[in-house]
Amino acid sequence: MITQKINKSEIYLLSGPAEIKVNSGLVSVIGAEFNEGKRFNVPTGKRVPIEILLDGKLEINFGDTGRIEVLEKRTIPELWDELAEKIFKEKRRKILILGEVDTGKSFFTTYISNKLIKNKVTVGILDCDVGQSDVGPPGTLGLAICDKEFLFLSSQPADEIFFIGSLSPGLHLTSFITGIDKLTTYAVTKTDFLIIDTTGWVQGDGGRQVKQSKIDIIQPDLIILLQRNKELEHLVRTVHPDNIFRLPVSKKASNTSQGDRKALRELVSINYFKNSKSYSISLDKIKTERSYFKSGYELSLNNEKVEYAERLSAWEGILAFVTELLTPDELADLKKEHNVFNIRQFKTGTEKYLTVALLDKNRRALGLGNIEKFDFKDKAIILHSPISADNFKKVEIIQFGSNRTNFSGKEMGFISPGSL
Repeated sequence: MITQKINKSEIYLLSGPAEIKVNSGLVSVIGAEFNEGKRFNVPTGKRVPIEILLDGKLEINFGDTGRIEVLEKRTIPELWDELAEKIFKEKRRKILILGEVDTGKSFFTTYISNKLIKNKVTVGILDCDVGQSDVGPPGTLGLAICDKEFLFLSSQPADEIFFIGSLSPGLHLTSFITGIDKLTTYAVTKTDFLIIDTTGWVQGDGGRQVKQSKIDIIQPDLIILLQRNKELEHLVRTVHPDNIFRLPVSKKASNTSQGDRKALRELVSINYFKNSKSYSISLDKIKTERSYFKSGYELSLNNEKVEYAERLSAWEGILAFVTELLTPDELADLKKEHNVFNIRQFKTGTEKYLTVALLDKNRRALGLGNIEKFDFKDKAIILHSPISADNFKKVEIIQFGSNRTNFSGKEMGFISPGSL
């Protein structure tokens, strides 16, 4: 533990892990202010600038790699403060933030949110980065409603989530766009300002399509471009100039490797699933979405490899859960017997670790779960979920995705969309 004397107008850069207590004085950290007696933590891998607003002393407990250094000048541009004031005064209620990967979107979102919250307003933060989510578990859109200052988006609980079921919006594009529409519509009824933090997918057919769809759906009052050169200009050519605000990417914005991204993503997932319990839910009780499973009528197939089967709608054929894949001859015989052109095979056991969303009768997501197995003998699904037993009793709908996550939160790959 060290005691650091601080003087007004000094700027420090603190690297975690570290726990800080303000013994005296006043400091600002990412727009959040801490006065005498207040504490805050900076975890491993995070760096934050500390701006000294009043003389005083800090008490700092460092972890193994924690450190503090003096900076020559402020790292947060004054333009950010001007922008926050503009948003508040002009009542720009819906703010869309665009930027490539590693352009500091989450840091910027935190700072602007804290500056707005100082005006005693409620700020909604819609995190659309399903692959690197700060609000809600990976594979979801998360909405946090904030009326108190905070340091890290990841510390904000999700008031609402919308399940996508993939770490990339491209695999479940219709669900992704639907989720943005639903959460935006909900958020504007609950908040004074809504900030939409987006993915870094801004190039190519998919990136252009997704971002244009967001603009069309959200109809933002202000679009903020965080760009190094002009790499985002193609997305806003038809937007009125008064609704665009351009900001350069901070030189302090650092690149994150794919390995680090996976580690950070798994850390969020592990934390989400850490108190999971095993549950069983009857196949007769639940309905399903985004899956062929439980969308047809149970059917008996004359083949010992088939554990369970359903006749699907019209030309969709048959869905068969098999212990091993049927041979071409076996498929031909069953198609002829049941007069269908298609039999979808799903090998039992593949469902293990598949992540699903658990919804109530009103289609509100109660939380996520990871499947252990389909128990066709007892007509049940066995899964693990951190939701409470009382909430589990409310589950009436299961939404299927593509991600596979083990019961402790580690990533286990994915299944192809449409295979179940």
